[in-house]
Amino acid sequence: MALLQLISYALRERLHTEHFAFDEQVEANLQGVNVSLRQVAPKVHFLFGFQDRALEDEFREDLIECSRSRIFMGYGVSIFMILFGPTFQSLMTMDFLLFYSDWRVVLWNVLPVLFALLFLMAGLSFCIYAYMKFSDKRAVLHVTGLAYLLAIVSIGVDFGVGNRQWDAMYGVSSWSVKLVTYHLAPLISLTWLNLPFGMIAELMFAVTLIFLVIIPIVEGLWGLFSSSAIQPIIQEISEEVPEFKDLTLYCNGSLQMPDGRDFVLKNPCEVNIRLILVYPFLIICIIILAAIVLGYIGDRDSRRAFTNKKIMRAQKDKLIIAAKLREEFHLHKEDVVLDLFQYF
Repeated sequence: MALLQLISYALRERLHTEHFAFDEQVEANLQGVNVSLRQVAPKVHFLFGFQDRALEDEFREDLIECSRSRIFMGYGVSIFMILFGPTFQSLMTMDFLLFYSDWRVVLWNVLPVLFALLFLMAGLSFCIYAYMKFSDKRAVLHVTGLAYLLAIVSIGVDFGVGNRQWDAMYGVSSWSVKLVTYHLAPLISLTWLNLPFGMIAELMFAVTLIFLVIIPIVEGLWGLFSSSAIQPIIQEISEEVPEFKDLTLYCNGSLQMPDGRDFVLKNPCEVNIRLILVYPFLIICIIILAAIVLGYIGDRDSRRAFTNKKIMRAQKDKLIIAAKLREEFHLHKEDVVLDLFQYF
């Protein structure tokens, strides 16, 4: 949330376009101006929260208090998956890389994932300290957004360096398989952290830009799904898998039917194989879209719950004041009656 947070601070006065007072809204409802308290809701900017910036600060403070366990669990899952996945593999291959390469190659293969782990561990440590010591815990949001953003960049560098390392196991589509199961898996915790929608949108935009646009274009990964790359796959399958020995003839449309008729190809092989190769990429897109939608729904529900809490608190204050006024009225009423008796 680094960029949006900077924008919100720089444009705080411009974004502050409403002063919303819940006690005034409740009073208006009691006087019959508002039909229902369900209509009492502060206005919201799309990515920046409530138009009343003081109310937005209060909402984020409340959100952080309610999301403590989610944030700790998110950090823990991400750190665990990075530690026992990319970190262990990078450290275990150091000797091999040093034997065949120099220290520069080793650093490029080891440092990015170590930095990602360091950023998340530093963010978790700060959050623990902030929950224990800080009275204003909004810094937890800022640090969490920055920690995950830096981790995404570091993981992106690691993916850019080793996106073809699994070709021997998974073929030309290994980069998408490696991306969804290895590099992006630690970021799955973003779906339940219960962060503001602006933060989730910014982080998902960074994921999309780095992993699905910049690196695939720079590394030429999209070319691995072209016809020239798929034809060797068809040839390899027909040679190595006995059940598909006629796959090349089938895909070329030159396969003869048992009765001598020419075979008519209805479903092009390249399309079918390309769909199989692209499927991990589609999973990534679905997860990113789901994270954005869940972030929006969670943010909307959190703001509704916060608004209802503020309304109930304002109603309670009104009831307490009304009770005190009634009590004072009855006391004064008794004094007036006593004065009348004494007068007569």
